[in-house]
Amino acid sequence: MKYIIILLLFLVSCKGSIDSELKNSLLKILSENQKVHEVLLSKSDVIPDTQQLLASVKEAKSQAEKNEDIKKQLDKIESNLTNINSKDKEAFFESLSSFSETLTDILKANQIQTEYNKFYCPMVAKYWVAKGEVIQNPYAPEMRECGELVK
Repeated sequence: MKYIIILLLFLVSCKGSIDSELKNSLLKILSENQKVHEVLLSKSDVIPDTQQLLASVKEAKSQAEKNEDIKKQLDKIESNLTNINSKDKEAFFESLSSFSETLTDILKANQIQTEYNKFYCPMVAKYWVAKGEVIQNPYAPEMRECGELVK
C-alpha cells in the first residue's frame, strides 16, 4: 500500500511537467506566432507567411516524442498550419483560430506561464494568441479593439 501511494504521488507530480527543451520549443512557437499576429495587424490585406511558425512546430514535435499528449496536439497544429497557406483569407483565419486554441490548451495543460494570452472575438467567433493583455484583433481591421481576454 505504501508503494502505491508513493507511485500515485509521483504520477501526480509529473502531470504537467515537460523538459526544458520542449518548453523552449513551445515558447519559440509563441514567438513565431507573435510575428504572424503583427503582420496581420499591420497589413490587413496580406496572408502572412507561416513557414517559420510551421518549422518551430515541427521542432517541438521532434522533442515531444516522449509526451504523447503534446505530440498529438502538435500534430493537430501542424495540420492546421500545413493547410493555412491558401489564398482564402477566411480559411486562413479558421486555421489560425484552431491553432490558437490548441496551442493554449497545451500551455494550460502543462502549466506553462508566459506573457502571451488567449483572446476571443465574439463578432467573428475566433481565437488568437498574442503578447500582453491589450486586445488587438487580427481578424477585423475595422474593429481592432473588439474581443476579450480569455482566462
